[in-house]
Amino acid sequence: MAGELWMSIPRFDEQPLVPVFADAFGTGGLVVRLERDGSGKITGMVAYGGRANGMKLVRRG
Repeated sequence: MAGELWMSIPRFDEQPLVPVFADAFGTGGLVVRLERDGSGKITGMVAYGGRANGMKLVRRG
C-alpha cells in the first residue's frame, strides 16, 4: 500500500482512491477533490457522490 491513497468509511471496507484529475481522487461512485490555499497547502476537501454531493471538509489547525 506504500504510495497509494486509501479511504476508510465505517461499516465499509477500505477503498483505494485512484486519480481522476489534478487534486481529485475517486472510488465506487465517490470523488474527493482537494482544496489548496495560495501557497499550495491542502486546506480541505470536497466530496461528491450520493448524499455527500458537495460536502466540504475543512482542515483545522
